[in-house]
Amino acid sequence: MSNSKPYFSVVIPVHNKAPFLDRSVNSVIKQSYTDYELLLIDDASTDGSSVEIEKFADPRIRVLHRDAPGAGGYAARNLGVMEAGADWVAFLDADDEWYIDHLKTLHDLVCQAEAKVVASGWLDISEEMGEATPSAFSAYYAEQEYVYLDFARFLEEYIKKRKPVWTGVIAVQRALLNAVGGFPEHCRRGGDTALWLRLLAESGGIHVATARTAVYHREASGVIRALQPETRGNCIFQTTQKLLQGSLSRRTRHQLMRVSNLHMLPGLKSRALSGSLAVSDLAEYYFRGDWNTYILFWFHSLLPGALQPHVWRFYQKLKHLV
Repeated sequence: MSNSKPYFSVVIPVHNKAPFLDRSVNSVIKQSYTDYELLLIDDASTDGSSVEIEKFADPRIRVLHRDAPGAGGYAARNLGVMEAGADWVAFLDADDEWYIDHLKTLHDLVCQAEAKVVASGWLDISEEMGEATPSAFSAYYAEQEYVYLDFARFLEEYIKKRKPVWTGVIAVQRALLNAVGGFPEHCRRGGDTALWLRLLAESGGIHVATARTAVYHREASGVIRALQPETRGNCIFQTTQKLLQGSLSRRTRHQLMRVSNLHMLPGLKSRALSGSLAVSDLAEYYFRGDWNTYILFWFHSLLPGALQPHVWRFYQKLKHLV
């Protein structure tokens, strides 16, 4: 690799992703924008991924190794950020892929907008979907080349289920990543979103290109989703608590609570269906974020465990009928 400083450092954490490495790594190698380095972080793989990594001979590639895997690849990504030689860091998971102009799109957006955080649209692919589905945000704003979201508007889009960003399409100034402390390594799940919240609260906003330049292969990304949803020690709630200590408008504070509540819902629903929902499970659900749902779960937690799954299923059927 040249001694000159690259524009982007691309970080790919790899933990037991041997079948997908050709797809992900080659999608980076084939980028039309070539001023980058690629850091492959072997996160203590045991499936032969380490051997597959060594097969890539591109001079822009550097391989780093960790002795023990970390949840969500957060620690591996942080190692990549620490070792990055560029001022901008882009991320890709080892089972996903970029289209050929992904880095060019992000570079053009940085130059045009003088941004600190940028992202693009993407396509979702899963066995359930059967075909590629555009990210909701890029579809909604398809007539615009790019959209700027300040922190409040980012939260609003998130609440409306038009998620503006995913790990595989974001690029961030390395100095900003270091300023907010990087990915939260203590989190089991939700660490990506927790970082986006901290980044946007610190930087003020994000520029998002609506061009769909990456593919999120959901069927290959089951590690985090396989974990039991959390109702206590939730990473998004912890991040929200810290951000609420800052100087935020009343509206932004309410939106932040609602985003946190969205990440609490899977855990609460899971407990209701298993008959184990307790009042204490609501400790990290903001009443002020959505008092209707809070009261619903509170009443549900008072039911005997044997009744909870039946009542919850009845409630879900009733919701669909109304």
